[in-house]
Amino acid sequence: FEAVLAELVEIAKVEQVDVMLVCGDIWDTASPAPESDRLLNEALREFIGLGVDVVLIAGNHDSARKLDALGRLSELLGVQTQAFVRRPDDGGILTVTTAEETARIAAIPWVQEGRVIDAVEVLGLAHEQLESYAQRTAELYRAMCEPFADRDAARTINILAGHLFVDGALLAAVDGSERLLHIGQAYGVAPAALPSTPQYIALGHIHQPQEVLSTIAPAAYSGSLLQLDFGEREQQKVVRIIEAHPGLPVEQHAVPITKGRRLVEVRGTLG
Repeated sequence: FEAVLAELVEIAKVEQVDVMLVCGDIWDTASPAPESDRLLNEALREFIGLGVDVVLIAGNHDSARKLDALGRLSELLGVQTQAFVRRPDDGGILTVTTAEETARIAAIPWVQEGRVIDAVEVLGLAHEQLESYAQRTAELYRAMCEPFADRDAARTINILAGHLFVDGALLAAVDGSERLLHIGQAYGVAPAALPSTPQYIALGHIHQPQEVLSTIAPAAYSGSLLQLDFGEREQQKVVRIIEAHPGLPVEQHAVPITKGRRLVEVRGTLG
């Protein structure tokens, strides 16, 4: 992880990154070891030193309360966190301003199945006609991006950053770190149900880097930074670089991650 995070910092330097989006699963567990916190804090320190704004969103592996506590201090240093679903006009849309442009980021953390009605109600939406988790989550995402259709849309960069399972996404072949408990038909949001108003949809949750097909707005999973179990042993990990300007289609490309220990499977016989 130290090697990969160091490479991430170098990529940010080379690509002259303004903002880094981490769309969930900051940690691998709700109670991470102090060593995990050290790695995170050191990486954030490097990005702050580069002048890169950072947005951290809670994923299904994270403790939302822990991330919220981190944000109480980190926001003073240019690291914004989104641990809970908030109304667009009450912190749900984060703003990042560079010397020339302003980006609005609709930041939506992971919503547990048992809390999806609560999240929908935060936005004042009627949920009685929405029967499934996927329908309620899709409505939540649509409502969060409504401000992207306002009169300021042409003057700002409008990005959706979320943590969810899009139906049809490619998964690792082995049940491991992705926790198939939170991936499946009950959780799958149809690609066409994702909002059309963002210029780009940045997603976390699935570990295999991939673009999401059949969405109106361009969307992609950046994937995990490391091969986390043997189901991911053939995956090439990447950093997704997005160049966005107000009122224009985004340009994007993937930068391969070369550091970190790769997982291999050796087959043979005992002789």
